[in-house]
Amino acid sequence: ALAGCGIWCPGEESSDIMDEPTSRFVHKQRWEGGMAMWAPVVGPGHSSSRAELAGVVLALGLHKPLCIGIDNKAVVDKASLLITKATSLQGAGLGRNKCPHKKHWKLPNDGDLWLVFWNGIAARGPTTIKVRKVKGHATDKMVEDGLVRIEDQTGNDQADVAAGIGATAHQDG
Repeated sequence: ALAGCGIWCPGEESSDIMDEPTSRFVHKQRWEGGMAMWAPVVGPGHSSSRAELAGVVLALGLHKPLCIGIDNKAVVDKASLLITKATSLQGAGLGRNKCPHKKHWKLPNDGDLWLVFWNGIAARGPTTIKVRKVKGHATDKMVEDGLVRIEDQTGNDQADVAAGIGATAHQDG
């Protein structure tokens, strides 16, 4: 199966919000209420965790501090751990490609993307990014009952739509 990743930037008006290298492989479109971005997810295998992580990596190219809502707890937990580790290493050996744990980047699942994530937070600074868990597929009733914030429901829904479009963006070859 083919996979895609998507991100939603609420209130964003400009399509010039990404660094040039990232912008080359990302599709961007202004939707009502913000900017949607998507791309196909490539690699050795596909899972929901890989697609969510690819979206986080995509967001690292944005020219702004980030608070990313993710509906995959495993990705939130690992990303938070790496951000905390990077923050503690700042000024004392936070290096690109330097693995902050015992396993080499190639050994864990999706290690290729976790390496890109690590290098991204090392380059932009770990204090410029925060990740948090949001409820996926939240209903209007959950919002009405105060269980989910409307911003989280909208953001996750829009990112999921963008990811679906990203899955159709694969090229033959």
